Formats: sequence, C-alpha cells, structure tokens
Amino acid sequence: MQIGLKVMEYILNNSINGIVIFDNKFKIAFSNKTAQEILEYKNSLVGKFFHDYVPKENLDEIKRSTDETFHKIRFKNKVIIFDILPIYEQQTRKGYTAIFQDVSKYESIVEEIGKFKELNRRLEAIIDSSYDGIYVTDGNAKTILVNKAYERITGIRAKDVIGKNMTELVEEGFYSKSGSLAAIETGKQVTLRQRLVSGKEILITSTPVYDCNGKREFIVTNVRDISDLVELQKKLSVTEALNEKYRSELENMKNQIIDVPEIIVKDRNMLQTVMTALKVAKVNTTVLLMGETGAGKGLIAKLIHKNSPRAHKKFIQVNCGAIPRNLMESELFGYERGSFTGALKSGKMGVFELANNSTLFLDEISELNLDMQVKLLKVLEDNVVTRIGGEEPIPINVRIIAACNQDLKEMVNKGLFREDLYYRLNIIPIVIPPLRERRDDIIPLCLNFLNEYNSKYNMNKYFTTSALDSLMEYSWPGNVRELRNLVERLVIVSQDNKIDESTLPGYITNRKENRVVDILENEYEGMGLKEATEKFQKKLILRAIEKQGSRRKAAEYLNVDPATVTRKLK
Repeated sequence: MQIGLKVMEYILNNSINGIVIFDNKFKIAFSNKTAQEILEYKNSLVGKFFHDYVPKENLDEIKRSTDETFHKIRFKNKVIIFDILPIYEQQTRKGYTAIFQDVSKYESIVEEIGKFKELNRRLEAIIDSSYDGIYVTDGNAKTILVNKAYERITGIRAKDVIGKNMTELVEEGFYSKSGSLAAIETGKQVTLRQRLVSGKEILITSTPVYDCNGKREFIVTNVRDISDLVELQKKLSVTEALNEKYRSELENMKNQIIDVPEIIVKDRNMLQTVMTALKVAKVNTTVLLMGETGAGKGLIAKLIHKNSPRAHKKFIQVNCGAIPRNLMESELFGYERGSFTGALKSGKMGVFELANNSTLFLDEISELNLDMQVKLLKVLEDNVVTRIGGEEPIPINVRIIAACNQDLKEMVNKGLFREDLYYRLNIIPIVIPPLRERRDDIIPLCLNFLNEYNSKYNMNKYFTTSALDSLMEYSWPGNVRELRNLVERLVIVSQDNKIDESTLPGYITNRKENRVVDILENEYEGMGLKEATEKFQKKLILRAIEKQGSRRKAAEYLNVDPATVTRKLK
C-alpha cells in the first residue's frame, strides 16, 4: 500500500497541471510541484491557505456550489484557470481538489487572434465599401476574394468564381481574357478591356503583389464599368464644345468692342446688353437706347456703329437737350442762304445730310418739342430732308440710334411725346442697366479709369482693398460718368500713391452702411407694393438661378417648388 501511495505522489508531482487539495477552511493538505511553480512558492504549500491565492468572490462561489466549479483569475502577471472539485465522504463535503493551469501564453494568443479577426473584419468592410470592383487571386491566379461592387458591376456572383482559377474561368467563357494571367505572365501591372459573358465591357487594372522575398503572393484587380467612362467622356466633349463656343463668342465680342475701350464688361447683365447691341449692329434698323444718365448710352451707340456696315463713315452725334429749341430745326435739317437773319451766305448742311450713309445718334430725344417730333417723324418715314428756305427735297440714307433717360411710354401717356414717333423709334429697344445693377463691372471700370488717368497725369496711384469695397457698396446715381469723374479726382487730389478709404468722399463712405436705403430709394421709389414685390422676387430668383446653375436647384435654395419659380419668371 505504501508503494501505491508513492507511485500516486510521483504521478501527481509530474503532472503538467497544478493540483492542490484543501479542507473546508481552505487549508492546503496537499500540493504538487507544478502548483508551487504556478503560484511561485519555493517550498511545499501544505499548511498554507488557498484563499491567499484566489479572490474572495471566487471562494464564495466555491462555498455555495455543491458541484464542480470553473474559475479564471489573474495572479500577479499570470492568467490561471481553476477546476474545483468538491470531495465527499458519506455525502458530507470534506474538502476540495483544485486542478489548475497557467494559460497566460494561450491568453495572449487568443487576444492576437481577436485582433486579427477585427483587422480582417475592417479590411473586408473597406473592400466591400469600395465603389470600384475588386477581384483578388493568389499568386497562381486562383480566385480568393470578390467584393460587392464587383458583383454589382459585372453581375457575376462571388460564389460562382471563388476557388476557381482564372484559366478555368476564361475557358468557361466568363471572361474574354484575364488581367490576372497577363500580370502573372509579364510580372507587371496590366490594364485592359475585358468582355464579360453577359457581353458587357469593363476596364480592369491587374497588379501583382510580392512578399519580402520577391515571391508573388496575390494579383489584385480593380474594375470599373466602362459605360460610366464613356458617358463621362461624352459629357466632357459636350462641355469642351460649349466652352470653345463661348470662348469663340467672347473673343469675337472682344475684337468687336476693341475700338470702344470704355466698355468694360464683366457683369452678366451688361454682357447681355453688349451681346444684343452687337447682334443689332449688323442689321440696318432703328435702335432706341434707354437708361439713366451716365449709364453708357453713347458708348453703346458707338459700339453699334463701329460694328455695322456703315463703320467706314463718320459717326454723327447730336444731343437734343443741348441745342436751343429755336436752332433745333436748322441744326437737324440745314438751311439755304438768306433763310433768316444771321444765316451763313453759303447756307449750311444739317446733321441728317452729314450723316448720309452713316449713323446719326440722337441723344436725349425726349427733349424735342412736339413740333420737331412731327418733322422728325416725316424725315424718318420719307427718307428725305428739306432745308429751311429750300424747296428741293434731299434724299438721305441714315441709320437712327435714339437715346433717352426718361420713360418715353409714360411721356406718350402724358401727351409729351408723339405715339407714332415712339413706335417708329422703338423698333429695337435696348435697356442699359444702371451701374448699381451691374456691380461686377465697378472694380474693372475703376481699374481701367485708374490706368487711364495714371498714364494721362504720369502718376502711379493704386486703390486699397477697403477703398474698392466702399466703391462697390455705393449706389452710383450718376452711373459710369460719376465713377469716371471720381477716379480722375482721386488720382489728382490724393496725397500719396495709395488711395484708401479715408481718401474717398464722405458721401460714399458714410452711405456704405445704408445700402438698403439706397436700393429702396433708387429701385423701388414710387412703386406700389405689388409691383415692388414682383421686381424684388424676379431679381432674387434670377440671382439664385445664376448662382445655383438651374431652376430646380434655385427652387431648392429658395425653399419653393420648381413650378413656383417658373410661374414667377413668366
């Protein structure tokens, strides 16, 4: 019997598991060598207490349980698992046997495996989130991974190709040719068009991936639906064609207005006006220019003449408001010698004769009295003029460009302008927007006038950003003429080369903060609420369309239905 106990002790001491036997008070009665090593105790654990090594909550559970219990604890830097078996004698629990192992190294392995799984999960999520299709084979062209985008683009299911070699798939007709096989053959990245079994064409790029020893590990293929590229190419071609068209039109317009350098066009409103004037210039018809004083009616008239078939003839201009009324008829139609006291002995040609085969610009035509309006209408209808004191009608071929800074239609309603003459002049009406409605032109005009007067007075003045900001905010009741005069004054009177905000007149800087008042006074004065509201809504909608690029986007920007935008514009 003693020999049997020694054999048992030998077996227990050489077990890879730690074994401890303790009584109900957790006093250790037996421990093997492995237990001592795991619990880091040099001598025998007999007589020690098990609760010195196991946390209290685990001991409580051992006491409560009548069956085997399993525990995992941390002891110093170790992770130890315990299997606690109760010892019964005649149905009375006498103590416990604890069988345990140090699983620290296994724990780190499990943790690493967990990290690898998480990394793998993230990588799969990234690959599946790619818009482009991704197809991966091993170094021998065996399919190992296909993402969702590839299935969407090609219509080929992953389960139909995973595990199959590309050679096999090409033979079965899945693909017309393989980028993976081409990359293996060349050892380099390959890009080619691939026709699928469905007849669809895709663009693929296959790239070989090598390990640190230069051995080929994978072939990664990126896939894109070529139909998207074709569509994009078509859109690009259309865009380039439109750009070329606009570039050609702008270059043509630039060449046309080169003789009128004062016309600086950047704002869309003014650009449309200039383009209309250039179209009208080619046609020999009467034009009525309308706009505020100083807005540039004279410049537009010269632009029309210089781009018309009559450009080789001298441009004749008459300001109807600057000629005394008693001299108006003789200036327009001329007179024979001796026609009236003070007349030249040789007589005099009128501006209609001077403008024969050319262009006559009648500025401020609203200043003509009703009698002169009758005579002017007759000349326009008959194309003949009779000098004062003369009898013979003189044929003329004159193109008329009239201009006014008042509402001629309103003057007709008030009986101040003849209705028949109004309709005779209003064949092609062109409205020149005031400077406050084409603010994108303000800074280019400023810089143009600055260069002009720097050159004229041999100076080197320049505007600061704050000064230009103030000029942009001003309402410019005198329009371009007021801007030109102000720039000349600033160039002359500024003390140094820098023209800053402090150099500007007070009426500009003081009113910078009253922009809303300026708008109300200049644009909406005298209007009823309905008319003013409609005008404001129209400007707001047009600006939104310009910024957003379409009526639909403008409607979203303004938070209204697209149908509302269309109805408002009509």
